[in-house]
Amino acid sequence: MAQASRTGEELMLSSVTVRAVIPKVCEEPLDSWLQKNPLGPYSVERKIDGERMQAEVVSNVVSYANRHSFIASNSDLPKLSHAILQAVNGRDCWLDGELSTGVRTDFYGKDGYLANRANRDDMTYIVFDVLMLDGEDLRLKPYMERRRILTELVKANSKVELVQAWQAQGQTEIVHLYEQAVKEGQEGVVIKPLLSIYMNNAWLKMKDHKETEVVILGVSKDKEAFLIGHYQSSPCGFIQYGRTSAHDWQQVKETALKAVISEDNEYWYVEPFIVVELRHNGLIESEQGKTYRHPRITRLRLDKSAFDCEAN
Repeated sequence: MAQASRTGEELMLSSVTVRAVIPKVCEEPLDSWLQKNPLGPYSVERKIDGERMQAEVVSNVVSYANRHSFIASNSDLPKLSHAILQAVNGRDCWLDGELSTGVRTDFYGKDGYLANRANRDDMTYIVFDVLMLDGEDLRLKPYMERRRILTELVKANSKVELVQAWQAQGQTEIVHLYEQAVKEGQEGVVIKPLLSIYMNNAWLKMKDHKETEVVILGVSKDKEAFLIGHYQSSPCGFIQYGRTSAHDWQQVKETALKAVISEDNEYWYVEPFIVVELRHNGLIESEQGKTYRHPRITRLRLDKSAFDCEAN
């Protein structure tokens, strides 16, 4: 296999050490990003809600890795592996894509869909890039050439799809496509210059962000995470809405730990008076209750009362 550049973590796929080149994607205002990337046209891809995953096919063996490590091979995900081999007609290749259920789901929570790794085999693999084909490294080829190769390579089936993509000339068309995606209930879009190679910060992610205030209810003992919740008047009290990370973990943690009222093996539970601003991508309802999708604390709100944070 061709050796990759140092733009991602080193992962084990099958018995071969490769570079999992999962490039960083920009999240900044569209107008400022376009000033840095003025050479259009652009591909506007549907942003997939799921787990980023690369799949390597070598001699009819499929190996998988996420951002962090090798996660599975043929025997672990037999249905998905069979579908990928069928989609690429058994050719050796290295694909980049997203595992998705097709609906907005809490993938990463303690009780999320991926808590049971076997669930991956029942998901759909949405492919949006090809990094290698028949031993040839494609990452320095422009996106439009990789997309052409990908379209010719992958034949969609019940478990493997090509990501939807549209072409835009500039800001007006990009905004229109983004707004249409959000209107249809999608998470957002990813903008890729047609001439871009596979590298850090070559693309822009536009997501449907929302902001709300929540109350800190607990501090994790082994992770940089907080239990969060809302106040409800009937029955009166605070109810949990999952957990989240924080942009400024230490500041929020130090403030919260001044108000510990109880603890167990996982959490210090605190007096519900610390209000924080939460950035997220919508509310999720499941059997475990309501949680926020991709939540992250952006700042303390010392001007807010916990009783202002009423449940939705």
